[in-house]
Amino acid sequence: MGHRLPLQPGSGSCLLDDALNPIGSSLARFFWLWDGAASHQDMDTLRHAMKLGRDNHRKRPKRRSHPVESWRHDLDLEITEGWTAHGQTNHLLKTIACYGHVFEGLQSQALIDYTLRIALHCPGYEQYCRHQHDIERKVIAWTRAVENYYWPLGTPPSRDTSHPKNTLVPFNQRQTEDAQNRIRTAYVELEQAGELPEQITARAQAIARGAKVSQQTLYKHLSLWHPKHQEGVIAQLASFLAPEQASSEAIPESPEPGEIKELHPLEKNMKGKALCASGVGSDLNSFSLERGVRGDETSFPQESHLPDLELQSQVQHQVHKLGWSYEMICQFISDRFNGKRWLELDSEQQLLLLYYLQTVQS
Repeated sequence: MGHRLPLQPGSGSCLLDDALNPIGSSLARFFWLWDGAASHQDMDTLRHAMKLGRDNHRKRPKRRSHPVESWRHDLDLEITEGWTAHGQTNHLLKTIACYGHVFEGLQSQALIDYTLRIALHCPGYEQYCRHQHDIERKVIAWTRAVENYYWPLGTPPSRDTSHPKNTLVPFNQRQTEDAQNRIRTAYVELEQAGELPEQITARAQAIARGAKVSQQTLYKHLSLWHPKHQEGVIAQLASFLAPEQASSEAIPESPEPGEIKELHPLEKNMKGKALCASGVGSDLNSFSLERGVRGDETSFPQESHLPDLELQSQVQHQVHKLGWSYEMICQFISDRFNGKRWLELDSEQQLLLLYYLQTVQS
């Protein structure tokens, strides 16, 4: 910070006497007064005072390798100084008890006697201590408190000194999760009411009003409401829910039951031929114990594992309403079905998953 020099032309500064009355504003008078003060200065006294000041205010680096000694020195200094004003009794009794317990190794009655004896002989006790009538009671209370918190130097700690784990959710994280929930709720309400605008600007304004969030907050979570960003999440989710062996041909949304046919393996890929009841295509004389018994039907009735497209569509719809990401639905399925993936769920488990998702939304 710059300082204005005294007695500069136009600065408005002037010299004052002891009664704070102006006595002039010229530099000549200022230098005359300065020389007069210097001629009366006792230089020997000034030099001695300057040396004491340097010694007292010299900043000495703390010995980090010995913090205990520094603490002990501070306690001893406070005890030696004693009372210097009113309102210091509790602090001094704690200091004396701490010193006696930690550095003298005193406990129980010995610590009480030590603290009381030191306190009664500290400077300023008679003049400033206002608890002289109940000093013994105060000493007992503070020695017990010190013994519960501190321990003698060189002995194992008597309390857990590890830092407690912070299980609280950070404030910023709580604010973010609350904003996301309100955006999801506003989006679902507008969609169910048929009032969700198609235009991005209008949609953002409507959701921001319903969720009571700012536009800046809304645009931080585009995947919850923006059509383009939602398409990326839904497409990824659809590829996750789709079977790995899906045909390249388009599957109709609602196939008729008559269109689902039995799955027959190609004849050239089979090791044998199917038997029929009439004997056509079979050799009855070739039966042997080693061969085993085969069926008598002309087809191979293997179960069809075609996906339930309607159920899959409902699951996708619920995930879309919740605004979940691909990783979130994967984790949700894994947590509730013992680490399984969507492709490993049977029809009953898929239906149960839909119920879980509807419960989360409600």
